[in-house]
Amino acid sequence: MKLTLPHIVKNYLNKRPTLKQLTKFGTVGAICVLVDFAIVYTLFELFGMNKYVANISSTIVGVIVNYILNRKWTFRSKEPWKKEFIRFVSISLFGVLFNNLIVFFGNDTMFDFLNFFCTNCNNQFHFWFCDDPLRWAFYGIKITAIVIVFFWNFYINRKFNFKKK
Repeated sequence: MKLTLPHIVKNYLNKRPTLKQLTKFGTVGAICVLVDFAIVYTLFELFGMNKYVANISSTIVGVIVNYILNRKWTFRSKEPWKKEFIRFVSISLFGVLFNNLIVFFGNDTMFDFLNFFCTNCNNQFHFWFCDDPLRWAFYGIKITAIVIVFFWNFYINRKFNFKKK
């Protein structure tokens, strides 16, 4: 019996199929977060696009990459892809709406928090996000939205879209 860390993790996950799927879903999600952030950064910072339009655009690309990787690797689906993709996109569109609602309603709250923190922290410390708390509030709430929507998407996709028949 091997006692290497990868072997131990693999055995642990093989005994817990939901956790294994969640881990794979999370890995796919991490890849898509990188894709999403690269695109939102490029559109918002480099091209000056409206942050909500940039957010929607980057999320759409993330959804497509997410579907392909989850279908092939996480859930190993053999179902016809068209109906499954439509369901996945429908679930994801709700996720986009949910994501944008969190960003829209949370941006001011995150800004207030960062602004309060930056104006009340000890003068001996200077945090990089204090230079432009409004910009970093957007990215902070974007991360929050991604985490919340991640768990919602996993649950709904596992129960309704990629369920074993």
